[in-house]
Amino acid sequence: MRKFNFVKGIKFIAIITLCAIMSTLLCISFMESAVSARAETTGIELEETLLESSNCEKVVSYEDIFQEYYQQTVNAMAEYDIEMPYSFEEFCDGYYQLGMDLSSYCDFLVAEANGTICMADYEVSTESSSDDEDYIIKGDTSNPSSSKFDPDITPSDAFQRDVYYTNENFDYSAIQDGDIVVETNTKFSNMGHSALIYDVNKRAEGRIHGRSTYIQVIEAVGGGVQFGVLDDDRMVKFGVIILRPIYTSPGIVEQAKYFHWCQLGKPYDLPLDKGRVNTSINSASWYCSELNYAGYLYARSVIAFANSGGWIWPFDLTTSSHTNYVSFSKTLDARLYGKEKGKWKIRVYNNTGNTVSMYYNAKLAFEGDAKNWSGLKDVNSTPITINNNGFSDVYISTNVFATTAAISHTIGNKRYVTYCYELNDATLRMAVHKNVVTI
Repeated sequence: MRKFNFVKGIKFIAIITLCAIMSTLLCISFMESAVSARAETTGIELEETLLESSNCEKVVSYEDIFQEYYQQTVNAMAEYDIEMPYSFEEFCDGYYQLGMDLSSYCDFLVAEANGTICMADYEVSTESSSDDEDYIIKGDTSNPSSSKFDPDITPSDAFQRDVYYTNENFDYSAIQDGDIVVETNTKFSNMGHSALIYDVNKRAEGRIHGRSTYIQVIEAVGGGVQFGVLDDDRMVKFGVIILRPIYTSPGIVEQAKYFHWCQLGKPYDLPLDKGRVNTSINSASWYCSELNYAGYLYARSVIAFANSGGWIWPFDLTTSSHTNYVSFSKTLDARLYGKEKGKWKIRVYNNTGNTVSMYYNAKLAFEGDAKNWSGLKDVNSTPITINNNGFSDVYISTNVFATTAAISHTIGNKRYVTYCYELNDATLRMAVHKNVVTI
């Protein structure tokens, strides 16, 4: 039998990162007025105010995404005068078994129905997930239930790769225990996955570069609730932002950490058909942002509110009035808001700790030019002032074969560049990378 060769790890990464999509694509259009909800935490009355529909983001569920691809497959088969042979449920089951990205899976089914390939020639996966990202710490030495576990130090063989803290863009001293990591660049959406900072100075036997300790996190991923690492590679590859709950204290952080510790080893589970927010310390399974929410709720701190679908997504953490961005980088952050009148709308966030004067190229540029801030012909002549913790929207035109947005500001003789590519209006996804250029 031939093994169908697709990128390793696509399947369950898709499952994890789809948790953000439900919070990014379908606006709550039926809301006619603001609704408020209240919760009490340590004597503080917290108020939730739902935005009016004109200010909403587009929000969808997993089922919406699969239904969209299912319909695409039905339409593609109809072009060959073929009736779709699979029910929606069978379509979903087959996706998990074959372990490829959704677009390739749809193409695969169309080719099989058209007789181009034979399904019997391909093995299907009998496992529930593929490997987690390489920032997850593996093995019995990182499992608290194992006799080999050492709570004081992580052995070098538990790391899947070397860990680096050498990128001058990142000020890791600004990050604290209890902060929340949010990956804004994932396969299906730019609001993908979240984790809790468990120990900002975790000791390790080796494989750490640039500092003597590493930043340890706890997160719910495909292989269950596990320890992970936050470092340069993860920061850049996944467009990490850091959030800090407003209603917190050292005692609250310790309780939230304890809650997360108690969940280690429990399986990952994300409901496809309906919303769910587990909150009990005895809950059997978790998805990423649900775990972070529940940990702080256990500590009597509300960090977000469930959306209209009944979930808590990383999107809900980033837009919550009960979390703040942590300034750990001199570069600006960016998030895709789709297209308006043919132009890409990108919201630029200033979490640098200072007021900045922002420049951007009004048209998409080639990646090399955007990264190095060179050869750009459409840079705004008057800079846009953005206060610390503020943001500004920019609108960038398409430009034939150019695909990269370029945004920057300067400090002294350094230009700090944020460049964004792989812009996708359907999923509101884009890759966000950063660079420093000497002027």
